[in-house]
Amino acid sequence: MLAYTGINDLADPSKQDFDDLLAEINDASDILTVKILNQSSLHKFLTIGLSGNPITVDIEIKSWGKVEEPHIAFYGQVEGAHILEWWRVFGTRLFTKNLRSVIGDTDVNNEIKETLSHQPCHFWYFNNGITIVANRITKNMMGGTGNEYGSFHCEGINIVNGAQTVGTIGKFGDKSPEELNDVYVPVRIISLETGESDFGDLVTKANNRQNKIENRDFVTLDPEQTRIKQELGIDGIDYNVMRAETFSPSETSFDLVESTTALACASSKVPLVVQLKREIGKLWDVIGRSQYNQLFNPSVSGPYVWRCVRAQRKIDRELSNIEKIPSLSGRDRGIAIHGNRLIASMVFHEMRSSQFKDPSFNYDATVTDEMISRETQRYFNSLRDFIELYYGNAVIPTLFKNLSKCKDLCQLCLREDPITHRTRIMKLVATCRDEYPLDTMGDDVLFEIFAQRYHASPELWEGHHD
Repeated sequence: MLAYTGINDLADPSKQDFDDLLAEINDASDILTVKILNQSSLHKFLTIGLSGNPITVDIEIKSWGKVEEPHIAFYGQVEGAHILEWWRVFGTRLFTKNLRSVIGDTDVNNEIKETLSHQPCHFWYFNNGITIVANRITKNMMGGTGNEYGSFHCEGINIVNGAQTVGTIGKFGDKSPEELNDVYVPVRIISLETGESDFGDLVTKANNRQNKIENRDFVTLDPEQTRIKQELGIDGIDYNVMRAETFSPSETSFDLVESTTALACASSKVPLVVQLKREIGKLWDVIGRSQYNQLFNPSVSGPYVWRCVRAQRKIDRELSNIEKIPSLSGRDRGIAIHGNRLIASMVFHEMRSSQFKDPSFNYDATVTDEMISRETQRYFNSLRDFIELYYGNAVIPTLFKNLSKCKDLCQLCLREDPITHRTRIMKLVATCRDEYPLDTMGDDVLFEIFAQRYHASPELWEGHHD
């Protein structure tokens, strides 16, 4: 490449020198090209970034292959160092036709950086790669006819999928370029030269409309899930861990949502129940975290999971019946709907669900429809009354996503029934009236004062009503 500041074209004698050089070097094949830039050409080159003109680059691909029909495309591996060069020269202009640019430190982008730092040689295996569209692709002579290595002159390129990969590599390489030496990235370059006018847009849309991978999809890789599925399969129970449109629960089948719900409610751990209510997907967040391991671990057998699921189904049916009671107020119906998981956890506590792990436990004789109906109704009533007493102004849907309040309500309901609780406080009020002149205070005011104080520190009041 020759660059000079003159405004005129290069003089003929000077051009001839370059022509002679080309003829000598390219005697057998074209391996040398000459690019001459005068002042106007240089100005155009420097203003590419401002004008948004098409990007043209030579892309070097390792182990490349070619697709001939119906549209020409090339694929293979590109070095991380080359991607860094693109980033430094063109930046986010590489993504002008993508649906989004680089979006910062997301979990996925942080995982890309983690691989670059600690497992660079595995990057090709772990990364989905990048897709590039180009107005025209020409294979250069470099690399010959073999497919071990090839250089491709690509005009008017746009990266339509893989912006996060390119941007993360670029930012990482700016700080540690030497760490990209062992990084190779899957790449495919699609030519738009012979395609319809909207073919490039169709490629962009199709490459950015794949179904989202959710936390629950990674759970299918957990050996514990495989073990539970196999244990249940022996008994003819189908445990569906993988997301599937065609799955429908039955008397002999259930899925990951049901198992997670039932195990969280049976755990007697309010934080798990509240997280279940807030967002069940967080309980599947990255296998190995404590909440997931509290639910699924080697001590959890397939039969235990199925027993919990069957009990949970009975509780849900009873809560559905409560919701349909015509005389139920809107607020009470909200408690049955939004407090369903907290109620279920208390019913499981009453059943002592840890017994479900014992193979000799007579499940069918103990966990009957009558017992489930009785206990579900009892804890619904208790929860409703304690909410009225201590959280009368709370917004019901929000209340059951509040960990501290749910812990408090659960403790109240499991410790004593609301009638006994009220009686205890009323005796405190009566005792206080006998000992102190409180004529100016009504019983309702005293009851509220003592209820709040008893609620705050019950251990200070135990036995005082006597």
